[in-house]
Amino acid sequence: MMKQLIDVDHWKRKEEYLFFKNFQSPLVGVTVAVDCSVAYRKAKEAGVSLAMYYLHAALVAVNRVEEFRYREEDGKVYLYDRVDLFTPILSVEKNYRSVALHYEEDFQKFLERAVPVVDEAKSGKGQAQGDGGRKDLVLISVNPWYRFTGIQLSDPVSPHENIPIFTFGKITPENGKQMMPVALRVNHGFVDGYHIGCFLNEFQQMLDR
Repeated sequence: MMKQLIDVDHWKRKEEYLFFKNFQSPLVGVTVAVDCSVAYRKAKEAGVSLAMYYLHAALVAVNRVEEFRYREEDGKVYLYDRVDLFTPILSVEKNYRSVALHYEEDFQKFLERAVPVVDEAKSGKGQAQGDGGRKDLVLISVNPWYRFTGIQLSDPVSPHENIPIFTFGKITPENGKQMMPVALRVNHGFVDGYHIGCFLNEFQQMLDR
């Protein structure tokens, strides 16, 4: 994992960054419905976890949009060459173990590394919050128990860091499609609506691969 220090004075997002830096909370959030019809079918045909399928799709999409890989650390801005996934896993005891899953562009390679980590967390092993102190992460929670049209995501202690936060809800049939609610929050100083749209386009392409 490598990161590049950004010269803010000569950065393309200087004005947006400095403007939102003065906000108590620069976070912006949206909730959208994503079509998981193809992903639902392909995961079932392949005999793989649908959650792992769409988590990998989201992780790849995040990494493909540069603005989702900027972070503020100790008052400085960095661009990571890649970010990993941090996600809570429900254990057999019905509490959570959060794990970091390594980014791999290839789905099979991702599964090879992720499945043993997830299985261990399901058994109740590991720390409850794992590698949560890292900055080179995207946080995604899977909530398959109910559908939502809006959700209040928790504010991080340091909202200016620009660690994207997602929640994926229950997939339900709608007009012949399998639709999943997706809520996300990002730092507006780093990410605009256009970039959220870029992520959603990349995410849909990965779901439909």
